[in-house]
Amino acid sequence: EEYKEFQKVIQEDLQEFDDRLEEEE
Repeated sequence: EEYKEFQKVIQEDLQEFDDRLEEEE
């Protein structure tokens, strides 16, 4: 259960990171 929550947080962080990279280009 905790692991799933952790994975979810990581996925959201990665998505945010991808969005930032796209904005810079």
